[in-house]
Amino acid sequence: APALALSRQRAVERGYLVAKSSAAGCSVRVAPGIASRVRAIAKSLQLQNEHNCISGFAIPFARSATRAAKPFLEPQTYQKAMKMHDQANAKHAWSRCSGVWSDADS
Repeated sequence: APALALSRQRAVERGYLVAKSSAAGCSVRVAPGIASRVRAIAKSLQLQNEHNCISGFAIPFARSATRAAKPFLEPQTYQKAMKMHDQANAKHAWSRCSGVWSDADS
């Protein structure tokens, strides 16, 4: 344990370990099966926020926010953002879960 503490202290002194600030973000615990989808949604939300700031409008839809910011974005940046919003739309793609009943099933 003392060797580990010394090693950790050296890492901190050399800048290999740094404290995370709350401004850097946070973690959200989700089921492993949906983690990649949650990451995509979070990235899309971040882009939406950035594009709302760029355009000066509080647009509630991610793709619309990016379209509003399009005059201020490089074409490649715009296309990449729209692809990210497409990936985030995976939130709408669900497979059937066994044992789940819904009166909307046909």
